Amino acid sequence: MNDFIDTQKSQRYIKFAVVGVVGFIVQTVVFEILLRSNLPLLSLPFNATALSAECAVVSNFILSNFWTFADRKLKLSQAPSKFIQFNLGSLGSIGAQWLTVRIGTYFFGQGFWPVQISYIIGIGIGMISNYLVYSKVIWRKK
Repeated sequence: MNDFIDTQKSQRYIKFAVVGVVGFIVQTVVFEILLRSNLPLLSLPFNATALSAECAVVSNFILSNFWTFADRKLKLSQAPSKFIQFNLGSLGSIGAQWLTVRIGTYFFGQGFWPVQISYIIGIGIGMISNYLVYSKVIWRKK
């Protein structure tokens, strides 16, 4: 039985990681579009980070519900409140990303490398906390 539970946890974490990669791709594409948009406020690296992270949150919620946590899939009536919880649970990660990019660009400028490195560090900071929040709060075992 323990082998089954360990295998299930391993598979879930792999699925979580795959969903995270998809979210990273979504976030990075939106981030790059916003940076190059020349739209006031949105093209600032730290604001582009926050908005693109929210796009990844939406993508990750949908994929997590239908794939990563398919065995704990939310009922339609639960989805709106769980989506709000998911967003609130993701605020720490989004905040860390925003702050990391804000600090990085403040100290090192808005050149390509300072922005990109700060962006990657910020994403890394939020990954573990997101997994814990998602697995323990949003799709917790009943």
